[in-house]
Amino acid sequence: MKIGLALGGGSLRGAAHIGVLKVLLENGIKPDIVAGTSAGSIVAGLYGAGFTPQQMEQWLNSLFRSAPELQRVAAKSMGTGPFRRTIKLPLGLVKVEMIETALRRYIGNKSFGDLTVPATVVTTDLHTGEGVVFASPMLKPRWQIPGFVFQSQAAVCDAIAGSIAIPGVFTPKRVGGRLLTDGGLVDNVPADVLKCLGADVVIAVDLGFMVHHEAPFNNLVEVLLQTWDVMGQRISNVILDRYADVVIRPATGPATLIDFKKMPGFVEAGVVATRKAMPEIVRVLRR
Repeated sequence: MKIGLALGGGSLRGAAHIGVLKVLLENGIKPDIVAGTSAGSIVAGLYGAGFTPQQMEQWLNSLFRSAPELQRVAAKSMGTGPFRRTIKLPLGLVKVEMIETALRRYIGNKSFGDLTVPATVVTTDLHTGEGVVFASPMLKPRWQIPGFVFQSQAAVCDAIAGSIAIPGVFTPKRVGGRLLTDGGLVDNVPADVLKCLGADVVIAVDLGFMVHHEAPFNNLVEVLLQTWDVMGQRISNVILDRYADVVIRPATGPATLIDFKKMPGFVEAGVVATRKAMPEIVRVLRR
């Protein structure tokens, strides 16, 4: 039996995926295939490369300690401090290469064929609108998902850089002649991709969208992020209902692009939600 783990998008809230993995592994549940979209693609790539959840937390901490420029640019883009409510919108507010470089220090130039655990990253071709799925070459699609293409010829870090490129926020990434952007536009929680690639049981992690009950939107970036999440959630609900055997929904609450201090709490939210879901996961696996 092959266990698939689908990790959804959610910007900084994607740190919750680390908590999910931590609890699964503690309970002896080791995913055989992991697929990620946007923030989920980072954790999928790191897991596929052989990193533990503890090492992933260290990477997150080092990312924001060693990249003050990322924080400065993000803060300026989000209109905080002296830049509050100031809107400047080039093609992308933050260069996606900044995160890609930090990832490459861990993953290096590994291709999908070099990964320890088969992994999959979902992106979107900005020109054609196709979903572009980068997967380990040992994974063969069992059917054709309409509007999707599968390929394995790419560096893992390049594919992740494309998957996390939120339109209007991060610059798109060119990979193999395609201009790639956030995979959440086509498949925010890729449970269907996992079933297509041979997973018998799919555990999906849905971070939902950033609900703003009373907190005001301060700028256009926050509105854009909320818009992508709302659209992605409608697609995700359909896919999860059909392809996910268990859905874990960490209660992270909202976050902006600069809420780095909340990341330990996001990891813990993943831990709490997975522990709560463990009885259901065990039942499904036994069945």
